Amino acid sequence: MGMVSFWVPVSVSEAQALVEGDLDPWDLLEDERCIDVDKAWHGIHACLTGGIDEVDTVLGQVVMGGTEFGEDGGYGPPRLVSADQVRAASAALDELGPGGFAEQLDLAELTRLGAYPGVWDEDEDELRAWLGDGFDLLAATFRQAAAQGDAVLVLLS
Repeated sequence: MGMVSFWVPVSVSEAQALVEGDLDPWDLLEDERCIDVDKAWHGIHACLTGGIDEVDTVLGQVVMGGTEFGEDGGYGPPRLVSADQVRAASAALDELGPGGFAEQLDLAELTRLGAYPGVWDEDEDELRAWLGDGFDLLAATFRQAAAQGDAVLVLLS
């Protein structure tokens, strides 16, 4: 199956309930707000940040950012990207845009970095479309969350 990352926009009150342990983050995987980019998450992160590790930048908040809390679900604990971080990340994603993301997308670099899932030598057009679609979905999700003043829950499962 492999590692898949999920994002769920949550209200400020839901975010507080998550951190306080009154709401189980793993239950939100079934929520209609929940989105995923399949296994493209690490490649998207590497394209946004230039690396495969956590990065304390605005664009680093999108995939591997936020504050850890709660129980480890097997690939690390849930993360919560605050409403302020979501607004900043949304603006940065919009500024970059799909064209800027496509310019930063270097499949050979993803291979060199060892970005998960390690399929970067397969069909280039398909991989570019897969990563681009994932970027578009994340940008739209962060844009909508920012407009509503929401935080974003990030889960790796």
